Formats: sequence, structure tokens, C-alpha cells
Amino acid sequence: MARQRIGWARGVLALAGLLLVLSAGESAAAERVALVIGNAAYQNVAALANPRRDAEALATRLTEIGFEVTLAIDLDAMTARRAVAEFAANARGAAIALVYYAGHGIEIGGRNYLIPVDALMQDEIGAKLETVDLDAVAEAVSQARDLGLVLVDACRDNPFLAKLSRSGASRSLSRGLAPVTVEDPGLLVSFAAQPGQTAADGTGRNSPYASALLEVLGEPGLEVGFMFRKLGAKVRAATNGTQVPMERMQLPDKEIYLVPAATGPAAIDPGGASGAGASAPAVSAADAELDFLAALQSGDRAALDGFVRRHPDHPRAADARRIITGMVEAEIWQQALASDSESAYQSYLLGFPEGRYRAEAEARLLALVPPTPVAPAMPPAMEAETGPASCFDLWYERNAIFAAKGYCFTTAKAREYFDTSGCTTSSPKLSAAERRRVDELKAEEGRLGC
Repeated sequence: MARQRIGWARGVLALAGLLLVLSAGESAAAERVALVIGNAAYQNVAALANPRRDAEALATRLTEIGFEVTLAIDLDAMTARRAVAEFAANARGAAIALVYYAGHGIEIGGRNYLIPVDALMQDEIGAKLETVDLDAVAEAVSQARDLGLVLVDACRDNPFLAKLSRSGASRSLSRGLAPVTVEDPGLLVSFAAQPGQTAADGTGRNSPYASALLEVLGEPGLEVGFMFRKLGAKVRAATNGTQVPMERMQLPDKEIYLVPAATGPAAIDPGGASGAGASAPAVSAADAELDFLAALQSGDRAALDGFVRRHPDHPRAADARRIITGMVEAEIWQQALASDSESAYQSYLLGFPEGRYRAEAEARLLALVPPTPVAPAMPPAMEAETGPASCFDLWYERNAIFAAKGYCFTTAKAREYFDTSGCTTSSPKLSAAERRRVDELKAEEGRLGC
């Protein structure tokens, strides 16, 4: 069995100018903390080429932008759990807490686990005991005041999958990692690939995900939400669309910059999560286009809303607003279907009179509230005999108003006196004057006891 290698290194601040922005008695280490893990030298399957280099490069970059970094290489199960527990204590009270993991991961029964280098993974129960639950990592970073980030470059082709499948656990397993739901405010989870898909280890020095992350982490004035959409666009471009990262986030109600846009010694502010006092730089047309495409690909309404807020005058803003309107319409329609009530369908039609689901809404509304039966109209001969104030006169006039709007009469008697060939609707929309006249006629009918 290969000898396990465990390396620990505490990151130190690389820029002396950072000291100028620290307030008296405050420590940058207490404000931004990161745990960076690279598992490459697996003892029971083939070693991976890049996780160690990925982790070392990320640790250096995070140190440069003001994080206190714990770098952990080739962790066994016991050391991995201890590292997460210690980091949870460090994250408590910090402004930002970040965990980056490169190595093997696996989904078992809809949950995601990070695989230490000494794992045997002989069966499903043993695998769960040998690994680190990703939910525990998310809980650790959630201790931070402003933002917790979990970055997982662990979607590589998994040699443990076939081993576990042979043990009879195949129904609980899937290729890649399982989708996650982020409900805690101030939490962002990013995977190198979509759920159920695998990510490349990379043919160069770093994986495609790590390479893109190294680029965006150091970019000044890049708000965190936009940063990860830009990260996704870079990975897609680098892999010709074969690898698409996934992120799920519930960001706080303020903009957060890992590297604010201000220049000079205070450009990197490790003591503050949001870069207060620093305005975001002008965004190039190319970056704005990337922002739009990333928001569109995410399918997230909040991402599109964010694009419109950031680029209200960009040509793509109209496209984003149109898509958002479609999302809102779809949500309201689904709510109407779930309610299946007259008021719900009427609310939908009021908000979207020409909407995609108009015809279905009108049909469902008609099924719930069928039209009031209309009394048969009087033939002309009968009208002459009874005079202008008869019930038949009143019925005839009221039916004529509806007929002029294309009302489709459904009774045999109604069709006998009105031509229904031009009918277009079963729910005519009357003008205010027509509605008043109909109400007057109905009142007169009531007075006469029709």
C-alpha cells in the first residue's frame, strides 16, 4: 500500500500593503478563512494527476487576496474529519469561510461524499463510514457571518463506482454528484460539473475548473454572484461545452467582492466582505454578454434579475426581462393549476390576457363556472304581439348584446333564433356600457318576474 502523504501549511499574507487596511486590534485571519484540500495519492485506486497542484495553486491565490489558508494534501478519513471540524471552529464568526476540494467524490443514495485517500469503498455502508459528508462541509462554512462557499472539483470519473456497483449498491449510485438544494442564506455551493456528469482532471497543470477559478478569484471588482457565472462560462469555453459547472446560492442582500475595485494598497480588503467604499468598475460588453449567457444557462430567475440590475441598458436586458416575464407567468400558471379555482384562473387572465395559457385558463374557468343558461329569444311574430315591455323583449335584447360579441349559444332554443356560425368565444368580454345595459335588463326582468 502506498505511503500516505499529509501536508499542512498555513498561508500568510503576501502583500505588506494589506496591513494598511486592518483596523486596530482586528486580525485578517479572523475575517477570511479557507480550507483547501487536494486528494491525489489514492492508495487503493490509481492516483490523480492534478488535485495536489490545483489545491496548492488555489491556496496561494486565496492567500494573495487576504484569506488565512489551511492547505491539506492527501487526507485519510480520520484527518479529513478532523480538518473539517477544526475549520468549522475557525469559520465561526469569520466574515467569509471557503472550502475548496479537489479529488474523488461520490453520490450514494442522493447524498454527496468526499473520498479520503485511504478509502476502501468495499460496500455502501462502509463507504459512508469512510467518507466525509458534503453536508457537513456546508454546515462548517455556514458558520461565517456574511458568506460561506463550498467549491467541489470532485466530479472526475470515479474508479470506486464500479467497485461499489459489484457489491450490490448500484441502485444507490450515480455517475458524478447529486444535485444540491441551498436554503441557508449566505451559502454558495459550486460543482465543477452538472449533477450526474463528470469533470475533466485536465491535461495541463490544473483542471479546467481550477484554472478558471484561479482567473476569476483575483479579478478586482467582480461581485461574487457574477464571479461564479463567469467561472461557468470560462469552463464551458475551455472544454468546448462538454463540461458545465453548477452553482446553487442564497446570497445575502448586499454585493460581496473578494477583491474590491479600489486601486492602491487598499485594493484588497481582507477585513471586509463587501469592499465597502469601492465602486465596481465598468464592465466590458464581452463580460456583460458572458454574464447574460451564464445567467440564461443557469435557468435561475434571480441570476437574470441580477443581470438586469447590473446592465439595465445593455441590449440583452430586454431579452432577460422577457425571459423573466415568461418565468413569472409560468409560476403563476402553476399556482393557478394547483389551486384550480375560479379566482386563480381569473387572476392569471388578468395578469396575462394574451398569455401562453390563456385558452386553457378560459376552458378551465368555463368548466368551473359554466355560463348562466340564456332564455330562448322570441321570434319576431311573438315580439310584435307582446309589446316592448315583455319578458321576451328583455331576453331578446340581452341575448342580442351577447350575440354581437360572438357568444356561442349552447342550447337548441338559442341556436334556433341566432346564427351561431360566427361565434368565436364562450366567454364574451363586454364593454362597461354593455355591462351596464345587461344589468339594467336583468333588473327589469327581475321586476317583471321573468
